[in-house]
Amino acid sequence: MKGKLVNILLHVLFTALIVVVPIVLIPMKESDAHFIQWPGICFTALETAGFYFNAYVLYPRFLLKKRIFM
Repeated sequence: MKGKLVNILLHVLFTALIVVVPIVLIPMKESDAHFIQWPGICFTALETAGFYFNAYVLYPRFLLKKRIFM
């Protein structure tokens, strides 16, 4: 149980880094200060959700049970 919690926390940490690092590194003009790159954040959230859906739902359900063509 402890190892699973550490794994989940590491995933959350790295996903947060993927979102935060571009926001910090890409300079913004002062006129764009109110715009916090919402499209990038939303896209990263969708990518992350898609990854976890594939990794924890589709992969175990189909590939591990050898139902590839379903």
